[in-house]
Amino acid sequence: MVDDKSNSSETRNNNRSLDNNDKSTGKSFADVFDAVLSDRKKWLPFFLLIIIFFSFFLGLAYLIPKILNRETKSLKFSALGAEFLIESGAGGQTQYLTVVQPQGWQKTGILVKKGQRLSFKAGGRVCIDLEGLIDRAKQLDKFENDYTTSKNINKNSDDPTQRPERYFTGEEVRSLKLDQIWSGPAGFKNGNRDNSFAGRISLRIMPRENLGALIATVQYEDRPPKSEDVFLIGDGIEKAAPADGYIWFNINDVMDKDNDKSIGRPDDPENMLFYFDNVGFFWVQINLVNE
Repeated sequence: MVDDKSNSSETRNNNRSLDNNDKSTGKSFADVFDAVLSDRKKWLPFFLLIIIFFSFFLGLAYLIPKILNRETKSLKFSALGAEFLIESGAGGQTQYLTVVQPQGWQKTGILVKKGQRLSFKAGGRVCIDLEGLIDRAKQLDKFENDYTTSKNINKNSDDPTQRPERYFTGEEVRSLKLDQIWSGPAGFKNGNRDNSFAGRISLRIMPRENLGALIATVQYEDRPPKSEDVFLIGDGIEKAAPADGYIWFNINDVMDKDNDKSIGRPDDPENMLFYFDNVGFFWVQINLVNE
């Protein structure tokens, strides 16, 4: 009988110990996000998950023009993402709608002639600073842990007052905002914002324009264009086509000019050192005046 009681007591103690270990090793979203992005072996599944969601969005984008009786010019899927081009025409103009991924030069298949009148309108958001996202997640996790301890917050309570964010200061909340992490087509308003090193500013495709801004070129060649042949799109512009060729889109980011392999082909983002980890997309509407 003594042995049975001893064993029973030992079992209960072990169970309590296991329960405490489970609670102490519970991981927040910030922990999981950091673990994924800090382990290169987990990057592929992570980006594949993003691609799945992005492909779902493009499936909807494919159905919408069908419902509206518009022509889908092209729809392509690959391991690196998906792209589509919707075309419609009326009143002497041809209108296109496309999605620009932020992983390098993207050929649209839209052929223009030099001097042809073009107009662009763009929207959407991209992130070119995953490190910044990770820092925000870590900072949020730190605030939560600090206030949970200092305010004796019970994580298991369903009382809405038992939340650490109730104690965040205004400065702490502002520090968590992502305004400077996600960029619209105009890019970061602070033109001096860079990828940690000021020496990279001159290596952007357009050094004098905002980092993350939507840019374009017109050419036939399947290669990175010269800087002087690139023009800013931003939120939208009207201009004459500078040359004969296809319209290409990209975002203004750093090109590693000291390493030929990092430049690669314009449609080969895995060879671009500062492009492969960019996420998000821009949508672009292009109007061509038919002559």
